[in-house]
Amino acid sequence: MNINILILVIVAFLTSIYVFFKPQQPKKFVQVKEVPLFELHNYILYELDTKKVIDISNGIKAVRYKDRYEFYDFKFIDNTHKDVVTISALNGLYKNNDTITLSGDVFYTTDGGMDFFSQKAFYDKKRMLLKSDVPYIAHLEGGTIRGKTIRYDLKNKIIKSTDVNATFNIKEKTKK
Repeated sequence: MNINILILVIVAFLTSIYVFFKPQQPKKFVQVKEVPLFELHNYILYELDTKKVIDISNGIKAVRYKDRYEFYDFKFIDNTHKDVVTISALNGLYKNNDTITLSGDVFYTTDGGMDFFSQKAFYDKKRMLLKSDVPYIAHLEGGTIRGKTIRYDLKNKIIKSTDVNATFNIKEKTKK
């Protein structure tokens, strides 16, 4: 076989490979903005002091980042003050400054007799303050309160609300 024909066959073969099989493109790297420090599934967390249990949290999923916790379908019990506060929601964002932003079927209850339901709320553990800027329903001392916004100061037992519709059954005290 002639060397010219062999070189021509090799060139034709390599050209056909280049035409029919395109070179692979290198994969582009995706920049990850934030990596969680850890993830918990079907968890129960206890925050302990030397004297008592401070907080209890349980839920389906929790993700810890450098500056916050993200909770999914969870229940949180705050035992740091006189009235024990129980909060449950579908989503929660707990920041290191003791604030919890809640969304999705938020239910808040205290040992002092206040029950609260809304779709969004904000709870400040240090100041014992609950706020919501969306319509809510609250039950307090046998009555029902409906409104557009609420600010509940648990420490001073003061409720501030807008567009309130309240129903209470008041019993008159009888003199003996």
